[in-house]
Amino acid sequence: MEKQQLKERRKFLRHLMWGISLPAFAMLSHACSRSSKEGQKERDTMARFGGNCGDYSKLTEADFKARKQLGYQEKSPTDDTQCQECNLWLPPKENQTCGGCTLFSGPIEPEGTCTYWAPRQQG
Repeated sequence: MEKQQLKERRKFLRHLMWGISLPAFAMLSHACSRSSKEGQKERDTMARFGGNCGDYSKLTEADFKARKQLGYQEKSPTDDTQCQECNLWLPPKENQTCGGCTLFSGPIEPEGTCTYWAPRQQG
């Protein structure tokens, strides 16, 4: 009788283990998938800041509207208000010809300017 009880106890523990581990695995799998999607979304968003000069393929209508509302011009009328001297400037990434701006998406000419130009902070 004792052997039968031991078998039943092992069977119960095996079922208990599976009952706990399967939902835990499912939750972990979902969390990893969600984290991966959020990371990809962040990379996609960051990829929209800067790029190759003249390549506006990643911009939306809202992006174009924001650029216009902020008064972005590809060529600054004065050398001391160029984007590359602005505190909001994002230098070009490797293999890119234009930088970016923290205010709006798309490639930003180093010699450009906008109405929100701010002098670079000396650190």
